[in-house]
Amino acid sequence: MSDQNRHSDSIPRPQGVNPGYAAFQLARALTTGITHHDDSTRQRAYARSASWETVLKNILSGSVEYGSRTPVHDAPVWATLEVVTGGFATGRLLAGGALLDFEREMAIRLGFENQGDDRRDLNVWHLTEEGLTQLQEHLKSGLYQIDYPEEGAMLTIAWLTGAGHAGEARALTEIIAPHFARLRFYPKPSLKMIETSTNVHVLDVGTTIWRLGLISPNLRILAQKEAAEVWSPFYERIVAIFLETVEDDWPCQRYDDDWPLRAKALLFEYSELRKSHTYCGKMERPRKHCCQLRMYLAQCSTDPGSLSGRDVARIREILGRYVVKHGAPGSSESEDAKNRRAQCVRKPLWDRIARILIDRLAAFPANEGIDEAQLPFAPATPAESERYGVAAGTTIPKTIQRKVLRSLHAPVEKLIELGIVKSAETLATCLPQFTSNIRAMGLIDSKIRSLYAAIDRAFRRRRSLLLLNLEKQVQIQELPWTCRSRNSGSPIRKPGTSHSKRSKK
Repeated sequence: MSDQNRHSDSIPRPQGVNPGYAAFQLARALTTGITHHDDSTRQRAYARSASWETVLKNILSGSVEYGSRTPVHDAPVWATLEVVTGGFATGRLLAGGALLDFEREMAIRLGFENQGDDRRDLNVWHLTEEGLTQLQEHLKSGLYQIDYPEEGAMLTIAWLTGAGHAGEARALTEIIAPHFARLRFYPKPSLKMIETSTNVHVLDVGTTIWRLGLISPNLRILAQKEAAEVWSPFYERIVAIFLETVEDDWPCQRYDDDWPLRAKALLFEYSELRKSHTYCGKMERPRKHCCQLRMYLAQCSTDPGSLSGRDVARIREILGRYVVKHGAPGSSESEDAKNRRAQCVRKPLWDRIARILIDRLAAFPANEGIDEAQLPFAPATPAESERYGVAAGTTIPKTIQRKVLRSLHAPVEKLIELGIVKSAETLATCLPQFTSNIRAMGLIDSKIRSLYAAIDRAFRRRRSLLLLNLEKQVQIQELPWTCRSRNSGSPIRKPGTSHSKRSKK
């Protein structure tokens, strides 16, 4: 081997990302989207597959630099990226994309609609006198919602302007202005005041909705309901039509003129029912009485004379056992047996009740919890009964209630008392929610204190990136609107307080 080749082999090659992981996740999502029986689960799987397809294309094309703090080349380090499992950025900016409903309404009201650059126009409008006045009102009332840290930038500019720090406001504007066309730097109006208490929740509403969507029908219960509601009544009709042929305690002795036609119609009805009722296979099992009697019915409908004495004896035995166990069709004993079977399967399926709760929870912000007074545990309404096939007045089972209670927004003591927080690990997941308020205590003004806590909570919801070469995740102090200047002293913090130990030194 030459010295040149030996030297080239000793040069460390840059680390890359193996596309095999993304390909595996894509295949897994596609498999779920094709094979899963639940429509909502399939839709979520297809959405995941679209994200993983984008990631795989990014890896193969090199358009996203995985392993870097700034994987998307034209996005600033502080931009909130869409990140999938494993820390892979798809390249989409969560504070960007298509206009949200409230943005479209605002664009129509301000006359910016369909001008080709609506988001840039909306960002610029918030810097006008009218826009700053509206932002000041948001700060004063606390009626705003911050889902991503970028949405707090304009509120920070409004506070800096009102507090006499025009220079800092101008400097912050110059930093974010190049991204006006892509990112949303203004908040979403809300009817609920921004959170200032130390209440916490284990799971946000969006995660609870996702978990409720995973509740799938129990196939055994579906088979039981189908047997009681469809096949037992149908089997009773087969027994009844055979009982018409009984003479001197023996079946298949006499047939009415229309008996073969009615028998064939019953068999045709069975084939039609079987197309849409496939959970219970009892009618297809050769050892079951219902299957044997159905086969004898098919034989009698075409050639009754082909029955042997042994066949007739078997039919007699099956009919006798049915009458002893359930009563003759149409008798009071038969009606009581049907009522007992109906009572056993009367309770609604849990997946349908879960759909009711998903519909109710959709009215709440996905990134927040639910106050105790807003818990959606009321019995099913008539409208929900018609939509989801659940009897009106049906109560929510305790087991499903507990799934929703993990989104209860309450003091830690209350969550421990209810058994929602059972371990230190669960408590640790809640810490960022009230540490945001603690971190904001060093701020002078109550309005900026609430704003900083909201930005901090939104920042901590960011998903971590896949990093290589010992790189560090983006820190909150790197957001230009949380700490404008270390050297001159941040105008939004009390003297002697800072974001990090390094700045204290």
